[in-house]
Amino acid sequence: MSRQQSSELTCEVHTITFYSEATNYLVAKVQAKGEPGVVTIVGTMGPVSPGETLALTGVWTTHPQYGRQFNVERFEQRMPASLTGIKRYLESKQIKGVGPVLAGKMLAAFGDRVLEVLDETPDKLLTVKGITPKVLEKIVESWNGQREVRNLMLFLQTHDVPTTFAQRIFKQYGAGAVERLRENPYALAYDIHGIGFKTADAMALKLGFAEDCPQRLEAAVIYGLFSLGDSGHLFYPRDELLERVDAMLGGVGLNLLFEALENLQVQKKVRIEPLPQQDIAHAVYLTHFYNWEREIAERLWAIATHPAAVSEEKVTKTLPGVEAESGINLSSEQHHAVSRACVSKAFIITGGPGTGKTTITRAVVRVLDKLGLKVRLCAPTGRAAKRMSEATGFPASTLHRLLGSTPGGGFAHNEENKLKADVVLVDEASMLDVQLLLSLLRALPLTCRLILVGDVNQLPSVGPGNVLGDMLDSGALEQAR
Repeated sequence: MSRQQSSELTCEVHTITFYSEATNYLVAKVQAKGEPGVVTIVGTMGPVSPGETLALTGVWTTHPQYGRQFNVERFEQRMPASLTGIKRYLESKQIKGVGPVLAGKMLAAFGDRVLEVLDETPDKLLTVKGITPKVLEKIVESWNGQREVRNLMLFLQTHDVPTTFAQRIFKQYGAGAVERLRENPYALAYDIHGIGFKTADAMALKLGFAEDCPQRLEAAVIYGLFSLGDSGHLFYPRDELLERVDAMLGGVGLNLLFEALENLQVQKKVRIEPLPQQDIAHAVYLTHFYNWEREIAERLWAIATHPAAVSEEKVTKTLPGVEAESGINLSSEQHHAVSRACVSKAFIITGGPGTGKTTITRAVVRVLDKLGLKVRLCAPTGRAAKRMSEATGFPASTLHRLLGSTPGGGFAHNEENKLKADVVLVDEASMLDVQLLLSLLRALPLTCRLILVGDVNQLPSVGPGNVLGDMLDSGALEQAR
């Protein structure tokens, strides 16, 4: 189907039907030149106010429920031109400190020049009854903020950056957002979640940044490491990393990329470490990945070595009753595995399909429960949690639910608000990445036991890190295979 031809529309905003701060998606009623009555406009535009004049580019469409409407592709905000428009704008409460009553007084004093006064000589507004120096300060701050947001929206449109990010960019950089982006548009890739290197790079090249400028090369190296992280890599060999980045940029030169990497190390954005045990002379980490890995090792060791005794004798006495109730017959090796899993502070149950992981897990959970310990079962996915619940007869949840996932991306249970549990058992532990494991470890009290169940040859993690495999290879935690 051929694309509709774009049209232009100049209009005055009448009312706002819907606006989302999160996405900047807007539905509004407008009065447009050449169009009878009120027209509906929709699109990602950011905040606009009744009375504002908009210059729009877009296409006319017919919605099956709402009828004819104008889908906005590009827009430009202009200040209200008519006295009616100015009145509607001031009464919309978009300017903090100005409501309908004060708006009427301002219009009575300055007429259609009121916005010009606000822009150029705001102190004159002190002659209006009800505007004190404190009120004026609030009005001017709000007015200037709106102007900065309008300038930012126009700048983003000019450089083909989705305006959905405008509010986040303004919140991050404040009034100097446009100037900050002109100085280093690559900052977007570091600071604004959802804007990657490619979007920032397109803006930078359009602004005249050289293809081999330091800002571009440094941002490309960081982008390369993040991309590798998405593929599960916590670090990458330096020479191979720079070769990949050089190919991505079309061959800017490895010597320049070495300099960029050194600068990133000075800025502490990356960490370069020798890993002789893996035959890697220079492993390059994003600094936060390196810190996460170190913290995981420290927290695992703290839990594993913190005393919280469970008597091996009590486990041995309890186990025959569990076998009888569950209808299972454990081998001598499985007896030993269950006993050690119950007694140890940190333990791994591993092995391929059919090796008895589920049988051992079921026995461990029942023994610890009979000994009076509060056992919490979880898994990275809902399906795995359901299987675990069916296998053990105990309730299980996703790890995110156990930790209390919050809308902002964090967890309710954390360093300051520990889980109430004596034992946490995680199934399908091969799916754990470093960030999720670290979140769990931060939420565990030192007295808690941690039991991980999984097969390194099954279901890899979706994020960076070979968590289960590395723990098994280290030999630092007791394990049953």
